[in-house]
Amino acid sequence: MNRAALLRLARLLTVSSLLACGGDPAVTTGSDSETGGAGTTSETTAGPTSGATEPSTGDPTTDAPTSTSTSSPTSTADPSSTSTEGTTTTEGTTTGGAVEGGLSQRPGDPVVLVGGQVPGLAGVTAGDVVGFARKDGAWLQIPLQVDERVLVDFCTIYAEALLGEDAPCKTAQTIQALFYADPNTYTGADTDPSLDRDDEVVFMARDAGDRTTPGDEPDGVVAGSGVEVELVDGDERAWVYLFARASADLDPGAGVDLVGYELGLAGDIDYKTEYPFIGKGSCGNATCDPPILEDSTITSPHYERHFAARWVTDSLRVTMADSTGEDILDIAQARFAPDFCGRHVLTFSTSEGAFVANIDGPVRAIRSYLGANSGPLTQRTHLFYDQVEVVQTFLRVHPIPAIMELVDYSPDAEGMTYYNEHNEAGLPIDGEPDFGFDDAQFSWELVSGPHGSVVSVLDPHLSQPLTTVAYFEDNLNTPNDQCSASNTLDAPDDAAFGTSGVWITSAIPETDPRNGAQDHVFIQRTSFYQPPDLAVEAAKLLAARIQQPPQALARGFAGAVGETCGDATCAPGEEASCPLDCNPFDASCGDGLCDLWETSVSCAEDCGDGLMPGPGCGDATCDAGEHELSCAADCWIGTFEPLVSCMDASCPAQKGACSDELPCVDRIVCVAECVAGGGALNACASMCAMQIPATPEQASFANALMTCAQQNCL
Repeated sequence: MNRAALLRLARLLTVSSLLACGGDPAVTTGSDSETGGAGTTSETTAGPTSGATEPSTGDPTTDAPTSTSTSSPTSTADPSSTSTEGTTTTEGTTTGGAVEGGLSQRPGDPVVLVGGQVPGLAGVTAGDVVGFARKDGAWLQIPLQVDERVLVDFCTIYAEALLGEDAPCKTAQTIQALFYADPNTYTGADTDPSLDRDDEVVFMARDAGDRTTPGDEPDGVVAGSGVEVELVDGDERAWVYLFARASADLDPGAGVDLVGYELGLAGDIDYKTEYPFIGKGSCGNATCDPPILEDSTITSPHYERHFAARWVTDSLRVTMADSTGEDILDIAQARFAPDFCGRHVLTFSTSEGAFVANIDGPVRAIRSYLGANSGPLTQRTHLFYDQVEVVQTFLRVHPIPAIMELVDYSPDAEGMTYYNEHNEAGLPIDGEPDFGFDDAQFSWELVSGPHGSVVSVLDPHLSQPLTTVAYFEDNLNTPNDQCSASNTLDAPDDAAFGTSGVWITSAIPETDPRNGAQDHVFIQRTSFYQPPDLAVEAAKLLAARIQQPPQALARGFAGAVGETCGDATCAPGEEASCPLDCNPFDASCGDGLCDLWETSVSCAEDCGDGLMPGPGCGDATCDAGEHELSCAADCWIGTFEPLVSCMDASCPAQKGACSDELPCVDRIVCVAECVAGGGALNACASMCAMQIPATPEQASFANALMTCAQQNCL
């Protein structure tokens, strides 16, 4: 007999006993990128600039004691010590100073190509792809990184191989999405080691150079393997050339490491066998002590960031020349509302969770993880470049009332000013409440001061229109609750110091693929780290650049260059040389690429890989990971389905919190069945509280859901 049946039998016996007695008491959760071997760069090649002409300033944030991700094997030194102009790290290779060529308005912008848009390199081992630019009549090797991606089931990432049915993905279904491959996590290596259609090729726009003609090839590459990549940025054009290397002597990273990532897990644990994937339950509205802490760092010549737990980043320093180097960050926060502490980044880090990938490559670092309480498939991915950070949040959860994506600054940020396009006069970050803030939805924001400057562009990708507003709170003394209760973490503090960001105030529909969701909420924040006291006009220009990236046209290079490639017409002869025209990816289901917001549930054609989803809600069986609140159709008798539907509509936050905790679920079911059997609500609640042990937090979740359901559903 399954869990649901056993519980139902026990409850029915208890309800019968109560009805005979009467009573009315009161209600009461880094592996290396594919860069090839660590051989030296060919003497006939030369590396380009790192884009930084000043050494790093400010103390390092931390010294990570342990790490499950290792630095790139191609790195020759810490980036903060190799950014000085003209510093030589490998014979004929430099990592500092300006070089001619490239795009003059793109000193910090990355270029990311999907493998399916790179003709001619299919079948080449991902770690054998190298990049070159033609400058002053000579070939210069540029740093290049290939990040492999793979379709993987969420439960695989949640250590199903180790934990079996206890893997905390909370579903028996097979649900796939496209993830960065990492052999040091349960995501694993790409099943196809060659450059395939969903892998990413990454280099910096500033490293592009002049155009050359077919047949002109650098030393050390496979003859005839070249791909020409033309970058178009307004009136400017520049070119990069990709090749297959002929031997491991040619390092794809060109001997440099533009950004460093150290994943430091407390206790020097082995990730695959000792990480607390299951977590230790929810801690909403209570003290949150994550089961595993971190001392993880990101370091570049332009900024330094620190992570204290999976979702908790608690330090940010802008380290460009003339910046003070002070730590300006208290915490990067996510929550439902300003005064709601039921769900936030500390609760996410305390409950179930897993790492998708930790990658430290020569061009960028990647940190990606899963798990946000009742949204175990919710994901956040950080892409770190030497001047830019991209944060992607994938919401995969039951209906929720709203969501906020915020940055809360530290008191050391005093003296900085906040701006966005509707508040160009600026609001001082000083802990004193401000009036007159225009909360209209914005596309860019700026914080600027002697500490350095950060320009951010927020780009929500929503499957249906949702109301979005800006948020700003600056209150040192009487702020909204900061959800700071923790015995082990110092962040957040108890002040709202320039807290700012985006607030989706609309009720958010079902986005959890476990429940068959077709809707999605995907939020991307792109931040450029800039010199101190950046002017608003400069920030506006930078934001416009972020919103209009250069166009990349990849063409076969062995034959004719193909001037018409990129005109959106697949002309005769372009089938193999111009996938941009003949095999375009348009971010829609059916384009052959599993997009960031798609899963095998919402787009089986691109993400399903021919798999069958397996058991799920609605198959008439209460499967592992399902229970009465998460799937009433399978796990609860039919008369209670309307009650659960009403809870979904009227009490989504309370139901979501309770759904995380089985004792809470059991109390709700016990009370509902007791009342349905003729018992008084208060008497039923008291009886169920005595019969089903629960922590104070679990009891508070049950009481909150019962109160909401009584007001809206009974």
